[in-house]
Amino acid sequence: MITRFHIKNFRSIVDLELDFRYGEGKAPNGFNKDPRIAFLETHTQKHQNKALRAVPVMAYYGINSGGKTTIFKAFATLKRILLNGIAGQYQPNKLHRELDEGTTLELEWIIGNTQTNYFLCQYTIHYTSEVIISESFELDGSTLFRTSNGVLKEERLSADENLVYTADKVSEIYRTACTTSNNCQVRPILSTIPRQFPGLHSHLPLVEDSLSNILIIPDATFLARMMYSPYMQDTLLNDHAVENAGKMIRKMDIDIERVYTKLEKHPRYNPITEQDETIDVKQVYMEHRRQDGLMESFRIHEESKGTQILFLLLCALENMQSDHAVFLIDELDNALHPHLLREIVGRFTSKEHNPNCSQLIFSAHNTDLLDGQRLRTSEVGIVSKTRSKGTMVERLCDLEGVRNVDNFRKDYLNGEYSGIPYIATICP
Repeated sequence: MITRFHIKNFRSIVDLELDFRYGEGKAPNGFNKDPRIAFLETHTQKHQNKALRAVPVMAYYGINSGGKTTIFKAFATLKRILLNGIAGQYQPNKLHRELDEGTTLELEWIIGNTQTNYFLCQYTIHYTSEVIISESFELDGSTLFRTSNGVLKEERLSADENLVYTADKVSEIYRTACTTSNNCQVRPILSTIPRQFPGLHSHLPLVEDSLSNILIIPDATFLARMMYSPYMQDTLLNDHAVENAGKMIRKMDIDIERVYTKLEKHPRYNPITEQDETIDVKQVYMEHRRQDGLMESFRIHEESKGTQILFLLLCALENMQSDHAVFLIDELDNALHPHLLREIVGRFTSKEHNPNCSQLIFSAHNTDLLDGQRLRTSEVGIVSKTRSKGTMVERLCDLEGVRNVDNFRKDYLNGEYSGIPYIATICP
């Protein structure tokens, strides 16, 4: 569950704080009995008496080229850095050269589960195209490590009572695994060291698990394009997910009788051997009933784009049922009917369908979600951009006088929240 994300000097962003915490003050009346989730609530181990409240969904609306996609690219960049390092990940704001001292990404999120307790994590990395200038990680307010200019300034990894790693040993591991021969840090501690020394600290496996539970989808069509990728084949298209996604599709009035997978040979070019080869892949089929009553199977790629996207999104939802899983989807409304869009978003705000406190962060242009009190003021962010400030985000709960009973759709389209294009300048 993500509570905050700070981005500085990244693409169209100059300096942006994204808040995913419940921002409406006191809890709404009767929220305990309401089937609708007002907020996701947890108590960390250190702050048992103070609840952390985050929104179950965050919807970003705004003009084209305002920076909505940049927000999701920043999330994806941070995850790639943690997987593979900083190579190729430096994308500074080219219109503000005065900021060219590096990019800063700071993520605050909840890790843990009901068995291990919950912890508030804060991770910060400041980097350029060549080096990591600084990196730090806090767990429930206690610093586990902090680096600056290739030097491990502070660490409490060796203080874990379950382990025997000394401070000197941890420093040696840092120099060997994360820095170059001239003491420049090029690989992040948070992923590099735990991957090579998984027993270094008792809480680091929880951090690794929580990051793997953050699924970032560049746009809704991405899943269909990645059908034969290892992630899709090995993770998303398991039998349980396919069966349940098929059941949900049938409930949504789509003329499909059954969904199943079958192993088939698929051609693939191997860039290492420079040879064509064949691999076994799971091919998804959907059965329809013919006019004569018999069944006819269609490959998923023969179905409409909307059906493909919907099915694969549902498979993704089925695979992310662990505590505090997070979905980040740019352009969620791409190729989806408004009713289906409302159904998917509604699953995250429903206590019945979201018992594990999963979170959905998405962008859209379809304004139907802004009508009928489907979203709360804490759950809508309006994205705009100026030349001097770059991409900016204002949540409705931060705007004076906006209430949950207001018609967000009408007010947004009337320009009361900004974030809409000036049509008169396009079509004079």
